[in-house]
Formats: sequence, C-alpha cells, structure tokens
Amino acid sequence: MKRPQQDPLSAYVFGSAPPSHPDLEEVVIGSILIDKGAMQTCVDVFGDGNPFYLSSIQDLYRVALKMHYNSRPIDLMTLSAELQKAALLDSIGGPYRLIEYTNRVGSTANLEWHCRIIQQDYIQREIIRAGSDLIRLAYDQTTDALDLMDLAEKALTQFTRALVQPVHQGVDRIAKEMMTQAENIRLGKATPGIPSGLVAIDNVLRGFVPGALYVFAGTPGMGKTAFIISMMRRMAAAGTKCGLFSLEMSSLQIVQRMTSQVSKVGLSEIQNPKGITPLKFQVLTDAAGEVSNLPILIDETSGLSINQLRGKARAMYRDGVRCIFVDYLQLMSGSGKEGNREQEVAAITRGLVGIAKELNIPVIALSQLSREVAKRPNRRPQLSDLRESGSIEQDAYAVGFVFRPEYYEVYKDPDTGEDLRGVALVIIAKHRNGAIDLDGVKLRFDGSCTEFRDFSGVEPGPLPSQDLGQYAPDLDRDLPF
Repeated sequence: MKRPQQDPLSAYVFGSAPPSHPDLEEVVIGSILIDKGAMQTCVDVFGDGNPFYLSSIQDLYRVALKMHYNSRPIDLMTLSAELQKAALLDSIGGPYRLIEYTNRVGSTANLEWHCRIIQQDYIQREIIRAGSDLIRLAYDQTTDALDLMDLAEKALTQFTRALVQPVHQGVDRIAKEMMTQAENIRLGKATPGIPSGLVAIDNVLRGFVPGALYVFAGTPGMGKTAFIISMMRRMAAAGTKCGLFSLEMSSLQIVQRMTSQVSKVGLSEIQNPKGITPLKFQVLTDAAGEVSNLPILIDETSGLSINQLRGKARAMYRDGVRCIFVDYLQLMSGSGKEGNREQEVAAITRGLVGIAKELNIPVIALSQLSREVAKRPNRRPQLSDLRESGSIEQDAYAVGFVFRPEYYEVYKDPDTGEDLRGVALVIIAKHRNGAIDLDGVKLRFDGSCTEFRDFSGVEPGPLPSQDLGQYAPDLDRDLPF
C-alpha cells in the first residue's frame, strides 16, 4: 500500500519515519462504514481537514466527507459506489479492502480517542514539514532573516488557528455556506460584516467584511483618527475586540479621546484638568471606567514595517482581536526591498490585504491625501488624490474620504443653504461589492470631544438633568457644560 513520501531532511536528521498510526487510520475508516454516527465524530475532531497519513485512506475519507456534507448515508455499498464514480475504487484495493477495514473494528466506543491520536500525528508531521522548510531556508545565506521570522510565525499562527484546515474548499460547500449566511441576513439574524457603530456608514458599507481592507483618507485636520476611534469605541462596546496600531498618537492620547467621547467633557479639559469642577471630574471618572472595560488593544510602536505589523497582528488575533485599525499607512515602512516610495506603499497595502485574508478579519487603515485636493475649488477629495500610490485604490475593498466643509470656512451649502457647521461627510468613492456615495454619508462632528456620530439634523441641546443620574441635584450649582 502506497504511503506519502517521508520528508528527506527529517529522515536524515532523526532516522525515523514521520509520526503515524496506520492501523488506527484503518479502524477509523471501518468505524465510519458500520456506525452512522462515526462520521460526525470525525468531523467534530478533524473539522474540514483530512489528517490521514495513508494516501488510500485520504482518498476514502475525502469521498466520505463529501457524502456527509451532502447528507447522504455512508456504508459499504454507498461508499463503494461513490469511489467507483471517482475512479478510486481499484486504487484503494476494491470492495474487499473496505470489508477488511470493517473487520478491524472491535468497537466504536473509543473512536473519538482514535481520531485525536491521528490528529496529533498530523500536527507533528506538519510541524516537522514546516521546521524542515525553515531549516533549509536558514542555511541559505540569501534568505532575509526578517522574512524567515515572518514565515516561522505564520506557520505557528496557522497551527494555532486551524490545525487541520485544508488550503482549498469545494464550491458545493462554499455555496451552501453562502446561502446559509444570506438566509440569516435576510431574517435579521446576522449582518454582512461587523457593524461600525455608525448607522449611516453601515447603511452604505453593510458593516466591515472579514478578510477585507478598508481605507479612509483625508487631509490633515479632517479628523481621520477621531473617525476611526469613534467607530472602534462603538464596535468594542458592542462586543468586537479591536486592535489599534497607532503610529502617530500615543496610547494615552487615544484613551483621552475615547474618554472625551464617552463623557462629553472637552478633550482640552481632559488634557489640562486643573480647573475642572468636582461634578465634571466625577463624570470624567465614570467615563474612564467605562473606557477601561472596552476590549481594545493599542500598539503605539512608531515606524512599523509591514512584516513587524503582520507579526503583531497575529499576536493580537491569538488574543481575541477580530478587527484591526492602522493609523496610518504613510507612517509605515515596507520590507526594505522596494525601489521607491510608491512601490513601498504598494507593498504595505498588499501586506495589509494579506493580513486581512490570513486572519479573516477586517483591516481598517487611514491614509493621507496629496496636496492636489487643496488646489481644487470645492476641496472635495477623489480617488486620484490618494497619496503616493494607486495601489491603495486597487487593493482596498472600499475607500472613503473624511471631509468637513467647515474646516475650509464653508458654513452653508451653496445649493440648499443647509447649515454645515458641525457636519462631516464620508465620501464612499469605492466599494467593491456594493454601493458608493459620492455625495457623502452625513455625520455629526463634535470638535470639542473629537467625536463622529450619526447625524440627526439637529444639534443636541444642553444635557438634560436626568441624564446625569445621581449627579442631577448638583446641576444648578456646578453645571460645567
């Protein structure tokens, strides 16, 4: 019976065959043929993977797994028929070989334990394979050490994340998953992506889709960082653990902004609280406690390379992070092999897309715009203004521009006469699988606490006394707002 070829390096170094239990593999297949619950036990342990060592058993299990997902019964006759259709029956030894497998089964009581032994063998073989590849590369003096470290960490992440997941999937299974997701969305049981916390943004983008790169850009002063902090805070409050790579601001400044948004105490007062009233300080203390409970990780390392960020993102993922923010692209560096800055930014955006796909989480990055936008009469940004690289537009799943007319002293809409003070527009200029909005998604911007929130059309008035709860009796005396 043919077996997979041994890894030459591991055999040379250790003088032994890769870990495997061929007898147990045959018992597991025999169990599947005589016990209708055995296949589900295998799936519970193996997931969608195929961890068997014997090539003939791999073929058998692959066919049986497809039958299981199609809700078809599995026994000697049905599996033989499917193997015959796939032209695999003769190569595995014919129907009599299947009968031999069933004869090896004394009891299926310990099937789960048998499966876990087979899974452990598979993990050990994969570690041997990955380690052998790393050893070969380490001996090659043309290999970049940082690239090698990245490969090593990527291998570890793959084992941690999905020890026996295949690198390919059948269209039939993907189609079934697609329709299940569509039905859940239709019934309101799920959303296409992770909600941003801003209803107006979600109405266009439908949430942040796992595995996709989103880029929000703007000129200095537009409030790009405040925009993603506003979303990140709301996403974290809703239960999504977020990670922020802040290459410009310190972690203290980020927390100050979140606390200002929650408390509605001005950011300048938080940064210089010398004259703050006792009431406002109590409100601030409560807000800081609320912020401290948010599931957010912040990395303030400056000048990160894409390889460094990739490694840190994997570590965050292992810690439960399911959405990553990057502030901002132009402060990152590439791998050092790029010829110019445009190629370097292209490598960074490709790397961010790779991180999103590898971890299957959304990556939301900020970007600067070129100075060309300032030369335009209406100052409204467009895709050609993305600074240093057209690859940002190409690689991103969606591109949005943060634009505040008030910043340019435009206080009224010239067409409608609408008051534009405190109004922010997020222009959705690209959306790969959805609608765009070149007029701009309208949000309210509160400059004092650097918060973006859903636009209501009416500026909120003074804070009602009942909103302060136990502090309401002191409002007449100490109202600091």
